[in-house]
Amino acid sequence: MKQISEKMDGKFIFVFVPDIQILYNRIKRNIGTKPISKYDLKTQIIQIVRTNKIALLDLEPELRKVKPIDTLFPLGGYSELGILPSHFGVRGHKIIAKLLLEKLGQTK
Repeated sequence: MKQISEKMDGKFIFVFVPDIQILYNRIKRNIGTKPISKYDLKTQIIQIVRTNKIALLDLEPELRKVKPIDTLFPLGGYSELGILPSHFGVRGHKIIAKLLLEKLGQTK
């Protein structure tokens, strides 16, 4: 994908979107070196991306700064629905779009 993007005079950016269960702290990641679930693979994925010199945008740190976290999701998120939402709402998409635009501006 990176080579195809570069041939088209583009830039390939790997965007890591955290699982909603991670943002709500419903799933714990393994602290050791052996992955125990798909959520433990982030470190390995990021390492592969960096090794291959692919531009990276990890959304997790920025999305974790949003308080309350429920405002990222439609209909008030978990606190209003009582269930974990399955996708981002308007505010979540706006924040992600802003982060993408900032990253695109840095990778000319």
